[in-house]
Amino acid sequence: MGGGIRKSEVFHIYDIDISLNKDNKLSVRVYHPAYGVSPDPLYQNREEFLRAKFQLKPRHMYPLSKRLFAGWKDPLLTSKEHYFEVIFSSKKASLAFREAYTNYLLHQRVDPPSSAPHPYAFTNQKGEPETIKNFQRLHKLAVERIGLTCLKNLGTTEHAHRHSYGYRLVGLGFTPVEIQKAMHHKNIASCLTYIQSSNRDLWDHINLLPAELK
Repeated sequence: MGGGIRKSEVFHIYDIDISLNKDNKLSVRVYHPAYGVSPDPLYQNREEFLRAKFQLKPRHMYPLSKRLFAGWKDPLLTSKEHYFEVIFSSKKASLAFREAYTNYLLHQRVDPPSSAPHPYAFTNQKGEPETIKNFQRLHKLAVERIGLTCLKNLGTTEHAHRHSYGYRLVGLGFTPVEIQKAMHHKNIASCLTYIQSSNRDLWDHINLLPAELK
């Protein structure tokens, strides 16, 4: 919500990766699922932490056919601890996510069962780590509930939120380099598909030109 991260990255987030810092500011970090620093200093990294504490592997190491699989597209990690900070497109977006996540914790999240603990922030109705497949199903139902059709070319799929994020940053005057950093791309060319102008944008720009230039 307003952070522009890839949908697969959501499923690598631990509950402790979402927090308020000393200034009461929301912090959301996305760590490399294997090399990210362990939340427990007894372990060298998150792969070791998952294996020792929960008998789990980082989710990108499972086969695609397994329910725990979540992809990892090698984003730009800006910390030596192998994570990037989610950059919200506005203070309003940050507050909206904070409210939604708080309500999720209070009213919806099911804690992991004692027989199968895990560190992940987002769970299903059994308390298991949420899956991409189930998230896509729930997102589609939510889109249809408000009277829209969930289709890629209509911009109503879950990945469309990332496109909307990049498009919004353009409208706010961010430079391509800034957008690259905000979207955590290693190469500036990778963000161009997210910030392309639509035909309507072009016509609006033409209509704003002085009469002698039209």
